[in-house]
Amino acid sequence: MSDPDSCAQQPRLYGTQRSPFARRIRIALLQLKQNFVWRELSLQELFPPCAELLAINPLGLVPVYVSSRGISLFDSMEILTFIDSTVGRLWPANEPCRSASRMVSVMAQGILTCAVREFQGLRVASPIDGTPEDNILMIKRTLDVLEREAQNPQLFFAEIGPLVHNK
Repeated sequence: MSDPDSCAQQPRLYGTQRSPFARRIRIALLQLKQNFVWRELSLQELFPPCAELLAINPLGLVPVYVSSRGISLFDSMEILTFIDSTVGRLWPANEPCRSASRMVSVMAQGILTCAVREFQGLRVASPIDGTPEDNILMIKRTLDVLEREAQNPQLFFAEIGPLVHNK
């Protein structure tokens, strides 16, 4: 039986410059000083998805992170969770700070999703009455929650606050 480490290769991240979801992963990897190969996909490779992308993600979406052991992950929150547990800490180790920090990350992803939908002119039907949800309203509502949560000293906003406000 071969040594599993002998199959190790440099991690690869597939995405586009325009994808805020891929950007989250790139920032995390760069912050952790993790070496990786960035594979920029063109619009022609995304629409329709090229064979290379479909081979690592049957959904044909980016980002896709292929670990050094060849594990393909293709949801940005799942990728961040994997990186946090295998490469280096992205969230605090102790509870309840860890859960609260991850929830902030989920809300950030929701904001990105709504922004992409707005950019694409898409609306998601409400499961309650079928009316289209307003992306901008959902973004504002989530930002209001984040603003309230920023007052909670248990969270790590002291670390991320300057990053948000200095941009």
